[in-house]
Amino acid sequence: GTGPKAGGPLYLTKLVASPKTGPIPAGTAENPALATYIGWLETQSDTGAAAAAVKEIARASRLGQEIELPGPVGERNLYALHPRGRVALSARTATGLRIQFGAVLATGNSAVISTKAGADMLAGLPRSVTARIIHADEPMTHDGIAAALVEGNAEDVLLAFRLLAERSGAIVPLQSATPEALAGGDGYMLDWLLEEVSTSINTTAAGGNASLMAVA
Repeated sequence: GTGPKAGGPLYLTKLVASPKTGPIPAGTAENPALATYIGWLETQSDTGAAAAAVKEIARASRLGQEIELPGPVGERNLYALHPRGRVALSARTATGLRIQFGAVLATGNSAVISTKAGADMLAGLPRSVTARIIHADEPMTHDGIAAALVEGNAEDVLLAFRLLAERSGAIVPLQSATPEALAGGDGYMLDWLLEEVSTSINTTAAGGNASLMAVA
């Protein structure tokens, strides 16, 4: 066959001990839900740390990035970054959950949050933002999740891994961070909340190609 098999540059970071982002520029997609969420965080009296962290996350997100790749005459190849879908969240602290939710919004995804945690930690959110939240008794076992974020200690992470392992279907990747790590700016890999999409278009079959006609 032809075309990419192992994945793009962001996928390759999962195979190394110290992942680093590649030379892909930041995304340019408009994100009104994220902007509204940051505005809400800035108006709350107890969300200063979360607001600062989410602003950094917003600047780092590659959502909406699209690059045209070199290819043969008569073919157009595009590389793009899309949201993965639903992301399960689990956090011990309100700040941790708010940062997790910011990462979800910054990458264009929807969050699956514990019904109780969502009510307690994200109360008062604007409706345009709550539309991106799905409540569940146990987020890690919710149908259709594509990734998971956990903030907590080793026991919290182990429990999440066990719940994910008991699921049927595709393997769900999990990222974890301690409250101390998040406070120090060492958060989640946003790239792993995005899906790399490669599209190849046969421009000749689509109605003719000027470059190919010139060669002929």
